Amino acid sequence: MAYIFGNDNEVTNFSYFEYQLLMFCLAGGMCICMIIVEFGMQRFALLPMLFPGVFSIREKKLFFFDIEVRDVSMGKAMRWEAMMITRVTIFVVLSYVWESCVFETTTHVGKAFPQEQCSKGMDCFASELNVVTIFNRNHMPVNCENHDATKEEEFFSNKMVISCLGFVRPSAQLWLMHAAICHAVVQLTLKAYGLLVWSCGQSQWFHRLMAFFGIVSLLAFVVMCAFSVMTQEEFQASWLAFVLSLSLPVFFQIVWKSGKILQQLWLEESRRTQDCIEHNLSLALKDLATTNLHHNGTTDSPPEKAGTRKKSSLATKASSLLKLPGSFWKGRSADKSESAKDAAEAKAAQERREREQAGDVGGASAPDVEAADRRESG
Repeated sequence: MAYIFGNDNEVTNFSYFEYQLLMFCLAGGMCICMIIVEFGMQRFALLPMLFPGVFSIREKKLFFFDIEVRDVSMGKAMRWEAMMITRVTIFVVLSYVWESCVFETTTHVGKAFPQEQCSKGMDCFASELNVVTIFNRNHMPVNCENHDATKEEEFFSNKMVISCLGFVRPSAQLWLMHAAICHAVVQLTLKAYGLLVWSCGQSQWFHRLMAFFGIVSLLAFVVMCAFSVMTQEEFQASWLAFVLSLSLPVFFQIVWKSGKILQQLWLEESRRTQDCIEHNLSLALKDLATTNLHHNGTTDSPPEKAGTRKKSSLATKASSLLKLPGSFWKGRSADKSESAKDAAEAKAAQERREREQAGDVGGASAPDVEAADRRESG
């Protein structure tokens, strides 16, 4: 690239503009990677794979810590927070790969000569500590050829912003080590997210502690950015340090919001469980009351209802007892009347036979006998 744009100095390998163009290309590559990750998360269900134990999908239903998410808006908010923590993690990992395997950058403010950076073969540029430098891009190259002979603590007369840039020498062993570190960072971040969110859902004080850590880390980042120009100590010495310092308050903020969502889900789940228990208990009591009424009360019934049922049963028995003697005596009187009628008929027949015998002896006439019989029967 130095042959394409030309090198305007003989001190550094590349000009400052060429380095900025290289950084722009690397930033474009990071954006492309982020777009691919975003497409994958939108197109496929990656949350259960990225957060095992936190998210799960069973029977086309989304579960968050084994709690079914029924509210659509709450599910979208929870999914957004999980996707945001994934974006932050991927961005930090890509920044680490950029800084460790491709392009190394360091920046510090002071008057000292960048001896350590020059010994690594990096190209350094110095600019005045002024806001105008952002617009006029007045970055002077620093000659690193005689860095061993430069031992002065104050190489520059005024405070300067010294930016050193250089390519990392390729090494398979180094790349393998950094790939393992990236994998460990991803796993650590995602596991820490799940553990902290679960703790926030369990304890209200822990949830407030996460909010406190987020505010403190954000204030620390702002204060260090504001006062770093006032000191000669290195702050934000690299792009990776800047990304890590900014991602820490974002991480705590995401954990706080996710913990709040988990608390709402647990509250709704407890309410549904309580309503279900009350409904089942009311049905059981209703069935028990129906059974007690069928069996004329039990010992488990209330005293008033049991006394009422006892009185009604006694009244029923008394009425039956009162009705029994009436029917009994009615039957007895009917039997007596029939027996009396039979006795009268037998007596009349006996008297008729006697009169017939007397008529034969005394000469009584038959009409007189019949008239006597009618009188006796009447």
